[in-house]
Amino acid sequence: MNPCVAEPLPLEGFGRHPNAFKRVSAMTHNIGEMEKFFAELDGLLEAEIKARLAVGSWGDEKRSWAQLYLDEKASKRQRAAQSEMLEAARAAKTRSTIALVVAVVSAVLSLLAILFKV
Repeated sequence: MNPCVAEPLPLEGFGRHPNAFKRVSAMTHNIGEMEKFFAELDGLLEAEIKARLAVGSWGDEKRSWAQLYLDEKASKRQRAAQSEMLEAARAAKTRSTIALVVAVVSAVLSLLAILFKV
């Protein structure tokens, strides 16, 4: 037996839990319920969702889903705003580069005019 070589781990029982299948099927079921709930939330205004959260219209699970829904909407708005700002910054950079080139060409032409006294 070589001490530098690790022994392979036995696969029997490795990473398995007796209730693993039940958990996976429960998570799949919850994802389906969450998608249905999100579809319901799509029909509401954000103010209505926030009001229902404040009143406590939903249980703990749906309350956390509603908060997740609102957070995701806010994140999407933020990404859209960042994209718009990036596009505006790129446009400003292009304009400033064009202005710099025009200024340099003007300066060179002015120097040439002074040198040759046109």
